[in-house]
Amino acid sequence: LIVMPDKQVSLLGVIVLFQGCAINNSAVSCGAADLTDGQNRSTVMTGVRMFKALGAVLGPSLAGEVAAHDVKLPFAVVGVFSVFGAIVQLATRPMALEVKKLVEARKAVAKSNKEVWRNMASGRPSMVHQTRSGTWASLWPTC
Repeated sequence: LIVMPDKQVSLLGVIVLFQGCAINNSAVSCGAADLTDGQNRSTVMTGVRMFKALGAVLGPSLAGEVAAHDVKLPFAVVGVFSVFGAIVQLATRPMALEVKKLVEARKAVAKSNKEVWRNMASGRPSMVHQTRSGTWASLWPTC
């Protein structure tokens, strides 16, 4: 009976941990998907998942080795890696903006059902969409 409250706290901690992982996974996936298009999405998403898995394996291993010297040291290491990540993000911002512009130009603008019906009524093929650059493109060849 004495151990019971500790089990509840441990269970609560595991539940909070998994909720944090779910939020992190969805945020990273959405962010990576925003910077890709249909041609390279699988490559980018696979790379993101591989690096996340590598971090999930190496992070606790490195933390354990560092904690063997001092229990407070893993928190300092995490802080150093966070600052390093922020510096890399700031240093590569111009390149990221260039990639974002390139991807934005290649994405198609989604059409509402109303626009599809209007196109069908006017005799235009329903599978035509307008790209962000303003050009019209057909998804399937029309007969």
